[in-house]
Amino acid sequence: MIREKSRFVWVTAGVVAVLSILPFLFALAITPPGTRYIGFQYNTDDHMVYAAWMRQAMDGHFLMDNRFAVDPQPGLTIHIYFFLLGLVAKFTGIPWAAALARFVFGGMFVLLLAKFLRLVTSNETVQKLALVISCFGAGIGFLAWQPLGQDFLGSSQSPLKGILLGHLPNDVWQPEAFAFPSLLTNSLFSVSLCLIIGIFYCVLRARDSWRPVLPGALGMLLLMNIHSYDVLTITLVLVGLLVTAIVQKQLTPQWLIRVVLIGLGAIPAALWFMYVLQHDPVFRMRADTLTYTESFRSIFGGYFLLGTVGAIGAILHVHETAQNKKNALRGLGMLSFLVLVLFAMASSYTGNSFWFSIPEWLVVFVAGLSVLAVLVRENPAVNLILSWAVLGLIIPYFPGLFQRKLMMGLSVPWAILAGIGLYYAVQKLKANEKRLVAALCIIALSGTSIFWLQREFSMIMANDSNTTLEPVFLSQDTAKIIDYLNDHTGGKRTVVLAMPGIPASLEQLASPVLPDLNPILSGFTGVYTYAGHWSETPDYTKRRGNASMLFIAQPKHGPPMSLQQRMDFAKQWHIDYIVAPVPESFLARTKLALNDVRDMGDVVVDGQELRLIKVKS
Repeated sequence: MIREKSRFVWVTAGVVAVLSILPFLFALAITPPGTRYIGFQYNTDDHMVYAAWMRQAMDGHFLMDNRFAVDPQPGLTIHIYFFLLGLVAKFTGIPWAAALARFVFGGMFVLLLAKFLRLVTSNETVQKLALVISCFGAGIGFLAWQPLGQDFLGSSQSPLKGILLGHLPNDVWQPEAFAFPSLLTNSLFSVSLCLIIGIFYCVLRARDSWRPVLPGALGMLLLMNIHSYDVLTITLVLVGLLVTAIVQKQLTPQWLIRVVLIGLGAIPAALWFMYVLQHDPVFRMRADTLTYTESFRSIFGGYFLLGTVGAIGAILHVHETAQNKKNALRGLGMLSFLVLVLFAMASSYTGNSFWFSIPEWLVVFVAGLSVLAVLVRENPAVNLILSWAVLGLIIPYFPGLFQRKLMMGLSVPWAILAGIGLYYAVQKLKANEKRLVAALCIIALSGTSIFWLQREFSMIMANDSNTTLEPVFLSQDTAKIIDYLNDHTGGKRTVVLAMPGIPASLEQLASPVLPDLNPILSGFTGVYTYAGHWSETPDYTKRRGNASMLFIAQPKHGPPMSLQQRMDFAKQWHIDYIVAPVPESFLARTKLALNDVRDMGDVVVDGQELRLIKVKS
């Protein structure tokens, strides 16, 4: 039986690992001749930020800076994960290094979660159900699927549009909040999920032993360095665990001390973070970028199915004593009331600001703790899952930081509860009926993950990322420009300006009319770009507009830039190279009259659609 259980876990890990890189392998297989696969489809601009760090590591830099900003900066950033991945990339190239990382950490996530689930329950069937649903489970996004955007299209006739106030369920577009999209699209999310599960495992095992303290503390150190938002999530979830331990009279001084020591592991990385924040104005600007959590209606849609299956199973749990069942039902009632209140309150929240002030958020958080105090179980591992699930709906509205990032892995606790719930929901059925109903439920719960996988293939076929501005395959001209910059700018600070991209469509996948090469150039060559990334570049919107004006011959407002103005602009920002579209190649597609900027310097790469111009000094 142990061998059979181990085989199931390893097979599941293998399937998840392969699925995480299947689109990558498909794209490599169909790469058009003369083009180059970029390696990413979803949130390509963010992946170029990671690639720029990897590219610096490839050049031997441990202390890194922001290649999407031309402003003065001391270069103090340390990112251990992408430094190590950059060392791998020296031998494999950046796309392969990222893909291999998704493969490895996708499988590792399954193995770690299986180990964690043994603390939650000794029932092997529940472990298997919870494991599979945790890997693939999501919400009702497949009922309102769109390949692009966070809101329903204006022409959408979906009945969910009104209920969710026009916002798509977040399982359609927010990968970090769900396990499979995280493993499929982003190796940073994959390793962060592994660290979160590993830290929680160490916290639970620290109840009886000192042995997990060191690995737990090291996990906190690494997580604080590579994805610091998750440390706040873990801390607040552990507050919920503390409340349940007090209610159950399970808290001991030894356990508390050990958990505190695990948490202190984050301090060195946190202190360095604060130091960089004080001494690097570009980093501080980036840290101050506001990314709000979407409307609670959207979040509700993302976790509705998992929560419903878990609640049904809890109600039908026949192994509870009468008193425990009464407490469980009371706790479920309180949780349902809290969710309904938040659902109703969300009618006035658009997702474009902080939903709660700090005092208001504290009131809601305490309400969540009150729910936990009633839902509390005897098993601390179950209490931790309950704390993560319940408080996980509240933590992302903490009024600060990158709010949305605080939802990292939130599908996992809800999926574990759904696995437990599904087991008890089918208990009274016959054996064949159990398997059939369980299989159908798992398929329904995995519907959105199937659509995520399908979208990856669709983006590859359409040569379009979900940003609508970056392609999946780099043209022959772009590949030549990248090779030239890598050959001629190594070790030297080099600033490059490319015309910001023009999407073909904001509603359907279609290859960009003019790709935005700014983030791609920073990512694959390590050059600095004037307007490279929406959150990495200071005053990005203004700089994007300035960059566009340099290329447009007939702007809608005001006169075009003269040669002298263009040269002054290049001198002001120390621009060394310009990637310019060949005007006649893009006129029919863009309907824009573009400047022929060859008068600004020497053409060093001359392509059919793009030119690389070395600006006159």
